Amino acid sequence: MSIEFKKLRLKSGKTQQDLVDALGLSRRTIYNYDKGGKIPDSKLPVIIKYFEDNIPSEKKTKNKLSKREALDIIQKVLTHKEELMEYEDFAIFINSIKSEERYLTLKEALKNKLDSI
Repeated sequence: MSIEFKKLRLKSGKTQQDLVDALGLSRRTIYNYDKGGKIPDSKLPVIIKYFEDNIPSEKKTKNKLSKREALDIIQKVLTHKEELMEYEDFAIFINSIKSEERYLTLKEALKNKLDSI
């Protein structure tokens, strides 16, 4: 099995020295791996585990909204509320908001719903 060591190191944002410290390997060894040198099979599991733990999952980060993005969506929902109510899924979502929250504005209710996700 081979891995693109340097590509993974750069994607993780780690320096060669970071890997020296974390993996207990020599700087020369890390340099050699960066240049495409063969990684012994005995070292692969530790290196792969290190990169799995230190590279953010694209799936996790790709789908996560920042608070600013969520607030922008809420603002768009407020702007187009009447049009959106024509869509069954949206109407079901709005109607699923707890009855005790109905006294809140739509904006507050949607914020609360987002916070609970």
